[in-house]
Amino acid sequence: MNAAVPTTHFAGGPTTSIDNVRFAVVDTETTGLSTDDDRVLQIGVVVVRGDGSVEREFVTYVRRLTWGFGHVGAFHIHGITRRQLRSGMKPREALETLNRLIDGCVFTAHNAKFDIGFLQSDSTRLQVPLTLTGPLCTLNLSRKLDPQRTMSHKLKDV
Repeated sequence: MNAAVPTTHFAGGPTTSIDNVRFAVVDTETTGLSTDDDRVLQIGVVVVRGDGSVEREFVTYVRRLTWGFGHVGAFHIHGITRRQLRSGMKPREALETLNRLIDGCVFTAHNAKFDIGFLQSDSTRLQVPLTLTGPLCTLNLSRKLDPQRTMSHKLKDV
């Protein structure tokens, strides 16, 4: 008996083996929770195929030209210092690099709405169009696999 190769269908595209689908797994660290008042401090991306092979990894701090006093946010959560931010990319450069990395990939994140909200906010502010396919939210997937919510769905636990 032959096992069928799992396939997935994306709107407008052909049916493709999941092994050939590229996922851009993205995580951001921010100064807070408000897309209006807070900013992205760090962007991390791992581009991986459905078969698990890693194509590329990228991480950068996002350097800002000005910071209000203490406005690096909750250090106890993200652990990022002003000194580390000085070595980062400028926001426009970081977004342009992110766009190149996620091109042709399914945007994947844990609580994707949060990451996308901040990235789109910066994108709008800097007039750098952000092109996303997806998103695929691992928080939503985790919750669907555990509808009774008997387990933790935090990123570190998933």
